[in-house]
Amino acid sequence: MRKQAPDIYLLGSGIYSFHDITLLTQHILAEKCRTVYCLHDLPSLEEYLEKLTGRVQNLMPVYYRDGRDRSDIYDDIVGHVLATPEEQRPAALLLHGHPLVYSTISQRLMAACAAAGLKLEIVPGLSSLDRMFVDLKLDIGEDGVQIYNAGSVLARDTVLNPAAGCFILQIGALTPAATRAATSNPEEISRLKNYLLKFYPPDHRVSVVESAVETGFESSVTEIELERLDEMDAAFNYNASLYLPPVG
Repeated sequence: MRKQAPDIYLLGSGIYSFHDITLLTQHILAEKCRTVYCLHDLPSLEEYLEKLTGRVQNLMPVYYRDGRDRSDIYDDIVGHVLATPEEQRPAALLLHGHPLVYSTISQRLMAACAAAGLKLEIVPGLSSLDRMFVDLKLDIGEDGVQIYNAGSVLARDTVLNPAAGCFILQIGALTPAATRAATSNPEEISRLKNYLLKFYPPDHRVSVVESAVETGFESSVTEIELERLDEMDAAFNYNASLYLPPVG
């Protein structure tokens, strides 16, 4: 059976500017798509995409503004992609990282395409976890690992297992409002710290990790005792994550 051409591609650019884009994703962007949407604020990546294909529209400045509810932003972006005229398809939505790793936009796009009878093709990409494994020099095979979103773990009162490593992602996005240009406030960080102290000792050393996303910059890893986590408020930005190694 001949493969049906997709109406929409869901793609990931990886983490470090354009350097993490896979060959398959490059091929799809350059050769398969009539319209390309992206969600990025990296000048080097936008310049690369313009060279790769002249059919790029960045939806970040259109919809993703600080103070807006993230759920509204996601719905607007999905609606924009689905509104692509048939003669301008296939269209691609290029997201940061892996398109299915902690991406509410992707989940909503999948549901919307299914409801509209549109064929969606998803292509894997390099995720933030892949970068953090390198930044931390971490092999998760020894002790295993838990991975949670900061806002969700607090809302659901998730029970953590201190015998395994634990990643808490998006520690700079603890409220429903978009905060890409801001850091979490001290009250939010104290709330996260007090929650983690239910499972980990106060002197347990944890790492705040911010992987490099733009050319010319380096990743940052800062270790600190859990009880002092609120001293790291300046590091709790949209790109930062927290890693808690196993106890003992």
